[in-house]
Amino acid sequence: MHREAFLQDPEPLFAVANLTAEEADMVRRRDWRAMIHYGVIFFMLEKLGAVVGVSNLHIYAAMRGQPLHEFLQTRNAPGALYSVAATESEVPAWAAPPPPPPPPNHS
Repeated sequence: MHREAFLQDPEPLFAVANLTAEEADMVRRRDWRAMIHYGVIFFMLEKLGAVVGVSNLHIYAAMRGQPLHEFLQTRNAPGALYSVAATESEVPAWAAPPPPPPPPNHS
């Protein structure tokens, strides 16, 4: 119920939770790095990612300022994606293979 309400219109929930304008803005923009610097625990980011359809690795990549496909190349298992939202019967949109890297710029 709360997840659906958040996805439909999070603004009333920001008010119910007494979020400051700064806090609501970070959540609205999904500014994972700003939330960590603000002091939000990763568990909450992981849960928010599950609600909005973002994998843990998408969050890690954003926190490093990298697109997901670049971040995955730094991992020991570059094809592994996971989230607290996924189950074996559900295949979230973010689980699609990453796009091929852009061609080299030879200018």
